[in-house]
Amino acid sequence: MDVSRDGTFEVLCAVRNKRQAVAFLSRLPVDFIVTNSMLPDGNPADIIRFAQKRNPDCLVLAASDCEDANIVMQTITSGANGYVLFSDKTTNLCSCLRVLQAGGSPASPAVASTVLRSLQSRENQRQQMPEKHPLTARELDTLRLLAEGISFSQISHILVISKSTVSTHAANIYRKLDVHSRTEAVYRAKQMKLL
Repeated sequence: MDVSRDGTFEVLCAVRNKRQAVAFLSRLPVDFIVTNSMLPDGNPADIIRFAQKRNPDCLVLAASDCEDANIVMQTITSGANGYVLFSDKTTNLCSCLRVLQAGGSPASPAVASTVLRSLQSRENQRQQMPEKHPLTARELDTLRLLAEGISFSQISHILVISKSTVSTHAANIYRKLDVHSRTEAVYRAKQMKLL
């Protein structure tokens, strides 16, 4: 999967983490980014947003071994134009970059399946949810993750928000559902058919 061997694309920089990527991108806008969805210092959402703010035409390909639905969806919704898996032996990064150039969105079959399942699940949840409920969409996202037992720190990474924002969402959820703990919030949300 080495892009530099192809000769079609020039590799300007290879970095190991988000901090190095943002430092490089602050000096030089780029046309393409190939990023892993799992970086040692967090997810690539900040890199993607930063790069696309500097150059709105920047195209982003996520190449990873991670098939976790939350990570895949987070990477895509933060602006990735394609998502391929290293485990997919048919994946060729240069071919994927050409697909991006042509306006396509390369995705490994397993990723496409994950995205479809996630969208179907969200739609099913939306349809089953009472029309009137007190929570915002972001509070519902937070509530679903709280119900899975995920920590505030992990929720902040998944939703790409600060830990204090997660705390604010949790406090709002507790207040709106008239509860005082995560367990009570999950129980009440199930009674209201929010989960």
